[in-house]
Formats: sequence, C-alpha cells, structure tokens
Amino acid sequence: MNTDNDKALVEDIRQRLAQHADAVDEFTAARLAAARARALAQPSPSRARHWLALTGMGVAAAVLLAVLVVHQAPRPDGDWELLMSADDMDLVEELDFYAWLEATQSSS
Repeated sequence: MNTDNDKALVEDIRQRLAQHADAVDEFTAARLAAARARALAQPSPSRARHWLALTGMGVAAAVLLAVLVVHQAPRPDGDWELLMSADDMDLVEELDFYAWLEATQSSS
C-alpha cells in the first residue's frame, strides 16, 4: 500500500472508533473510567529489573562457557593415542593386518 491509502485507512478507523466511543452509555463509560483509574494506580513492574536479570543470566552463561572452553584438556586423536601407547606395541607391529581388516569391514 502507498502512504495515501494508509493515511486514509487510519483516518477511517479513527472516525469509526470515535463514533463507537460516543455511542457508549454512561454506565459503561463510568465502569471503563474506573477500570482505567485502577489500572493506572497499580504500580507496574520495573522493566529495569527484568532486563537486569536477563543480562545477569546472559553474562553468567558466557562466563561458564568461557571457563569450560579454556579449561578443556586437548584430546589427542584416538588412532595416535593407540599408536603412541607403549603397552600396545602389538598394534604397531601388525598395522597392515588392521588396515586390511578395516578395509574389509568398511567394504561389506
């Protein structure tokens, strides 16, 4: 829509709402005014507290993630760990057999 159509639509809606507001009886108007006064008299919850809590949770999550990433021990590749182990020298001596076994297992 272009802006002229938008303005015409908004003006039409305003006129209709004004007509309906004028048509409200006195009893309903008094009840609406009382409800509005009660709503305005009640203290609204502070949005600053909500944002502060959300910001605090976000900062705590970021700090926890940073601590986990920094203190995570590097993990060597599983194959190299087996090859570097002095206890499993049989694996190193029979690498051709294990390569053949892996090739036959993956092809079937």
